[in-house]
Amino acid sequence: MQHIDFCSTSATLQAERGSLTIIPKCITLKISITIVRSITMKKYSTVTRKGQVTIPMEVREKLDIAYGEKVEFTVNEQNEVVIRPVKVSLDDVYGILEKQKPAGTHDDHRRLAREWAGEKGSKRG
Repeated sequence: MQHIDFCSTSATLQAERGSLTIIPKCITLKISITIVRSITMKKYSTVTRKGQVTIPMEVREKLDIAYGEKVEFTVNEQNEVVIRPVKVSLDDVYGILEKQKPAGTHDDHRRLAREWAGEKGSKRG
């Protein structure tokens, strides 16, 4: 809470025995200032039994969120939920998988591939 002294340009005139006294009107205001962010878009969605919500198309377009992409949910001190798209670049994931040599020999892999292809082929006919 902030206190602000405010003096008005208007005044009270007080007449006493032929003299005129000007008494300015001054008051102390107690004010509370809240900074509110402007709302540029407001959309609604319903929570399903599974706890899922659909992000409205206008919001997805504004945030550039495409099918299959991840979003981050943050709850701030005012219990407001902030949704941010999680953008992952190739640089973010480069090198996260260890290079592993597949188990077995090249001949083993060829044999397994032929067996798999034969099973698939026999189910088609």
